[in-house]
Amino acid sequence: MSDFQIYTLVLCLIVFTTLTAAGVYIIVHLFQLHLKLIRHGIEDENITTEYYKSLEKDNKFTKAMSIMDTVFSVVMCVVILGLFAFSSCVNIKKTSTTKNFTLQVVQSGSMSQKYEKNDYLFENNLNDQIQTFDIIITHALPKEDELKVFDIVVYEVDGYLLIHRIIGIEEPNAEHPNERYFLLKGDNNEIADRFPVRYEQMRGIYKGQRIPFLGSFVSFMQSPAGYLCVLLVIFGTIAAPLIEKKLQKEKELRLILIGVIKKAEEQA
Repeated sequence: MSDFQIYTLVLCLIVFTTLTAAGVYIIVHLFQLHLKLIRHGIEDENITTEYYKSLEKDNKFTKAMSIMDTVFSVVMCVVILGLFAFSSCVNIKKTSTTKNFTLQVVQSGSMSQKYEKNDYLFENNLNDQIQTFDIIITHALPKEDELKVFDIVVYEVDGYLLIHRIIGIEEPNAEHPNERYFLLKGDNNEIADRFPVRYEQMRGIYKGQRIPFLGSFVSFMQSPAGYLCVLLVIFGTIAAPLIEKKLQKEKELRLILIGVIKKAEEQA
């Protein structure tokens, strides 16, 4: 983990802790205030009206709504965790050769459009450009001698992955007798990559399969802020029903104390 990533993580933790503490304080304060209003009789009229309205409704309907609320909360947690799991499977960085296929997030616009001076793109009708924050599917590399000009490949430089197009191949010669050198360039770049790429640097090949713009969500979910947001949502989903259940119990105790429930039962 780089110094910048550590700094970002620590900063997010500080912000998250501060906001969580403030949020919990506000929720607890409002909860306690609501309890006081109920216990001191200030909410008697409202909870009595609410109670009689609940008696007028079909009991089966009330139970069904309660079940639906529970199911909704569970589904929300499952969906959020599923999206988080999916995001975790999408690789922004990878240091080993791709096997079968891998999802990658495009982080730059170097392949987003055709630069006007790159004539070969227009002459060969190469329209497989990739936008920033697309999710692309990269497949296992073919053999070295099967790679050809205009293939789009993912390769690694200093631990980071780049995706560019092969625009030239230098066959083995006296300088590099045992391997081919590949000249790569982004479709939106005016200048080719500074150094030729060797086959051993390549991690996968792109065959045109992509999911537009979803990578922005994945990138966020993979960041410290994304992790913290997932925790907050899960906490809120779990805490809300518990608070509601506690308040409902207090309302019932108050209704028993002032005799509303007993009176309703006698009338029934």
